[in-house]
Amino acid sequence: MVILSIILLGLSLIYFNKSKTSIKKSIILYFFLVFLYLIFLDIFYIFTYFTWKWLDNSVLYYFRYGWEWTWWLEYKTITFFSIFSLIFIVFIVVFNVKKYLKKHSIIRLNNLYYRKLSFFVLFLALLSNPLTDNILELNWLYDINSFSYSDTLNFDEYYVKPKFNDIDKKKNIVYIYLESYEKMFLDENIFPWLSPNLNKLKENSIYFDNVNQAYWTSWTIAWMVWSQCWIPLEFPWDLDIWETSKSYLSGAFCLWDYLKKAWYDMNYVWWSSMWFAGKWTFYKTHWFSDIRWKDEYITELKDSNYIYSWWMYDDTTFSNAFDRYQELSKNDKPFWLFMINMDTHWDSWVISDSCKNLNYNDDPKSILNSYHCTDFLVSDFINKIKNSPNFKDTIIVIWSDHFAMDNNNVSDTLKENKDDRRLLFMIYDNNDSNDKIISKKWDTLDIWATVLSFMWFKVDKLWLWISLFDEVNIRNPDIILTKWKKEYQNLWR
Repeated sequence: MVILSIILLGLSLIYFNKSKTSIKKSIILYFFLVFLYLIFLDIFYIFTYFTWKWLDNSVLYYFRYGWEWTWWLEYKTITFFSIFSLIFIVFIVVFNVKKYLKKHSIIRLNNLYYRKLSFFVLFLALLSNPLTDNILELNWLYDINSFSYSDTLNFDEYYVKPKFNDIDKKKNIVYIYLESYEKMFLDENIFPWLSPNLNKLKENSIYFDNVNQAYWTSWTIAWMVWSQCWIPLEFPWDLDIWETSKSYLSGAFCLWDYLKKAWYDMNYVWWSSMWFAGKWTFYKTHWFSDIRWKDEYITELKDSNYIYSWWMYDDTTFSNAFDRYQELSKNDKPFWLFMINMDTHWDSWVISDSCKNLNYNDDPKSILNSYHCTDFLVSDFINKIKNSPNFKDTIIVIWSDHFAMDNNNVSDTLKENKDDRRLLFMIYDNNDSNDKIISKKWDTLDIWATVLSFMWFKVDKLWLWISLFDEVNIRNPDIILTKWKKEYQNLWR
């Protein structure tokens, strides 16, 4: 499609040059459309660098809610390309407009055919521009395709509030989101000795080896909202979902609203600013009593410069999470402690000081060094918890928030094995006999029903999702989920 679009643009320019028109309005309009085409193509390639699906909801969301502009300092190459390409496009268009206005001073009516043909072909080029195609896929065509399912699926029959029973013995939960750390990074045949500690932990855990990434969950905050509130991050763009930063989905009854009723104390430790992606507002709205972020920890760092770009290194985050675990363990109240790392998110090497002597390979830019470091830091964190007095009352959940980023420097290897890509999910507690592998084919959105079942909560129905311990093997494919876009947007309203 991209090649066809560029060929059409070339043909249009040839036809317009043959027209030799001197009509000022035609020249300005034509090159304005060329300018739009080139800007669309430029934006497309910039978005492609950051996402798997070019312009997708994650890009739209981050531009509106919590975009960290310091990203551009981290991605120097794409930043330079963006600025240079914009200046170049403006220069080329202005230069050609001036050239045509000066060169073609005689109207030749017999070239009207070429002028019309050039506009027609340019219009086709704009339609086939990958960004135009992407926007259509996100909106209009998406809605058109959903009509065929409207008569066969009753949304109200599926979307029902789950009911939980309370339990007497409440265990503490430490929930580790491993950024972009998918199952394949534990595969010894593909990445030998990359994740020795996680592989060892897997042998003593309940391990789910066939969990797919569900629709609308390919980026972190989207997965959090979709799985925890049973509403995808698919909202009307005229709606302020933060309600001027005071609340986030305040009308929804999310998982944490239920757990608050069970007297759980919810806590979150993470690496960035409090406002990034709206996470602080989201969790505060839904009863998280304590959220700790980068700005709170900076003053406690021995070296205030030990920060990578706009986030804390992973060893700092894991250390802060363990300190918080110790604080919570001193209380009688059951708690959930969430944390997420960051160093494995990017396209190349980011590594904490704790791993300076633990490189996986000799390539200083290899992202595999970051994964190898995270494997060590996770193990160190869990061992500290295991050696603490209250571990017997603790369950540890390890879960990859989404697949690895598509532009990292091992993405070719991941693509070569794309049929084997699965998310990483394991549950570990003080019972070392939990060496069970569950290989049913499930997806991201079944995680919470599974964790709650493991905690002995009785889950009658958790929206569309079921526990991976359940023997029922009835799935709701992504194609069904995507047909209720309007219903989801109505829930946001």
